[in-house]
Amino acid sequence: MMSIFSTGNCMTIRTMFQDAKSFKSDLNGWNVEKVTDMTAMFHLASSFASDLLSWSTGNCTNMYAMFGGASSFNRGTIRNWDLSSITGSSVDTLEGKQDYTREQCMPLDQCMPLHFK
Repeated sequence: MMSIFSTGNCMTIRTMFQDAKSFKSDLNGWNVEKVTDMTAMFHLASSFASDLLSWSTGNCTNMYAMFGGASSFNRGTIRNWDLSSITGSSVDTLEGKQDYTREQCMPLDQCMPLHFK
C-alpha cells in the first residue's frame, strides 16, 4: 500500500509516522533522494521494522530523533547511508553507524553511544 506513494519530490518527511505504534509497511522502495528533513519520522513507531538499505540520504540535513522509541527497528539497515550532509541528528538515529561524528549530533552530549553512558 505504501509503495503507491510518490516521494521523489518530497523535501520533508518530518514526523510522517510519529506515534504510529502499529505501522509495519515496507518503505525500502521509497525515493527519498531529495528529502532534507527526516526529523522524528519514526519517533515512537514501536512496531516499525522495515529495511531501509536502499534509501539515498545524501541530501538529508536533519535526522534528529528519527528512530527515537522505534524499538523494533534494526539500525543495521542504515549502515550504508550517506550522512555527509547531516547537521542535526541524535544518537538514536546514528547508533550502529560506525562513521558518525560528534558534529552530526545535537545536543552534543547525546552523541556518545548508549553503552558508554
